[in-house]
Amino acid sequence: MEGAILVLKCSNSARSSLNRVMNWNNISMRTLLGDMFDKYERFKLILSNIAISTSSGSLGATLDDIQVSLNISGLPFINSSYDTATGNNKSSVCLTSFTYNRTALNGVIYDYDDSIYAIFQKPSNMCDIQINVLRIIDDTIPNVGAGSFYPFINFIFRIEGIPNNLIEGLKPQRRIDDRTGITK
Repeated sequence: MEGAILVLKCSNSARSSLNRVMNWNNISMRTLLGDMFDKYERFKLILSNIAISTSSGSLGATLDDIQVSLNISGLPFINSSYDTATGNNKSSVCLTSFTYNRTALNGVIYDYDDSIYAIFQKPSNMCDIQINVLRIIDDTIPNVGAGSFYPFINFIFRIEGIPNNLIEGLKPQRRIDDRTGITK
């Protein structure tokens, strides 16, 4: 299977809100996707792995502040972001949810199978990607304890091209007209 690997490291991002909002700017999609950029119109962004470093201090004021979802934006997602509250698609996609370990002495790694993915349209050559860590309960930025910050997070994605015939549906099979014998 033809594919590309996208590694987004929190330490290489323009981050704010104590590591709860991470931005990666000027990602060259043409370079990342290589030949796939011209070959495919749509792609599957598959979450493969999340690695979380040890935390600094005590995370979160409440349990709601450590039960979070990861939301990604910046790619032209297709039908992957339906919001039941508004009845519309959003510009971001919720990839997964997890609970931070409040007092982790060691980092944590989450490995995922191919079931966590979002479909996106071919983007422009350059794009900016943002990942937000949001509270599950109300989609807001979580609070941290005094003198604490959320751990660094690295994300590993696999990107696969989706063959065009799978997008538009397979071409209808040709048939032979019984009366004339002509293939149509």
